[in-house]
Amino acid sequence: MADDIPAAKPKASRKTPILKAVVADASVAPDAAAASTVTLRKKELLDRVGAIAKVKKKDLREVVEATLQILGEALARGEDLNLPPLGRAKVGRQKGVNGGDLYIVKLRRGTASAESPTESLADEAE
Repeated sequence: MADDIPAAKPKASRKTPILKAVVADASVAPDAAAASTVTLRKKELLDRVGAIAKVKKKDLREVVEATLQILGEALARGEDLNLPPLGRAKVGRQKGVNGGDLYIVKLRRGTASAESPTESLADEAE
C-alpha cells in the first residue's frame, strides 16, 4: 500500500529531510485521507499552538522549531516515537533522493475511547 504513494520531488535547496507520513487511523477511510491534501505549514502550526498555549510568538517559535528538529533527528536515526496524543510513529522505509532523504513514516493513532480511563475516580454513591 505504501508503494502506491508517488514520491514528491524535493527542492534542491531543502536542508532538512523530507518526511512523508502514511497514516494508519481507523477513523479515516484510506480514500478520504487521500482525497484531502491539506498541508499544515509551520506558520499555521505556530498560530494554532499559540492560540492554545497563550505564549509569546517569539518564544513559541523557538520551542516549536527545537521540537521539530528533535523529532526529525530521532526519525533520521531510526528511533520510534511514542507521543500521545499524536500517536506512535516509526520509519517504515528510507531512501536517498536528489541530495536528501525520503522517509516513509507509519503513524498509528489510537481511538478516543482507548485514552479514556476505565475506572471512575469517584464512587457511584458520591
